[in-house]
Amino acid sequence: FLAQVLGLNVKLDVPSLPRAMQKTVVQLSNHYNQTRGYLLGVLLGFLPCGLLFSALMIASAAATPAQGALGMMAFGAATMPALNIAVAAKNFLTLNKPQWISPLRKGLSLASAVTLFILAGVRYL
Repeated sequence: FLAQVLGLNVKLDVPSLPRAMQKTVVQLSNHYNQTRGYLLGVLLGFLPCGLLFSALMIASAAATPAQGALGMMAFGAATMPALNIAVAAKNFLTLNKPQWISPLRKGLSLASAVTLFILAGVRYL
C-alpha cells in the first residue's frame, strides 16, 4: 500500500498455502476436537517460521549431526512451555474475560509491529 502511495511499482510474490493444504486446514478447523486440533498443529508446523529457520541454521552449523540434533531438541523443549502458557492464557481470557480478547489482540499486534519496526531501524544506525 505504501509503495503505491509513493508511486513505486513494487510487486511482491508472496506464496500462499497450496490449495490442498488450504482445504485440509479448513476441514480440520471446522468441528474442532482434540484429534483435529493435533492434526492441525502438525500440519501448520510445516509453515515457515523465522525463529525455527534461525534455529535450523544454527543447528546445521554444529560440528556434528548429533550436536545439531541436540540443539534442535533443546529448541523444541525451550519453546514448548511458552506455547503452552500462551494457549492457557488465551483459554483463561476467553472463558473469564471474553471482552478483553479483541483489544488485547490489537494491542499486542501493535506492540509487536512497533518493536519489529524499531529493531529494523536500529540495525541501520
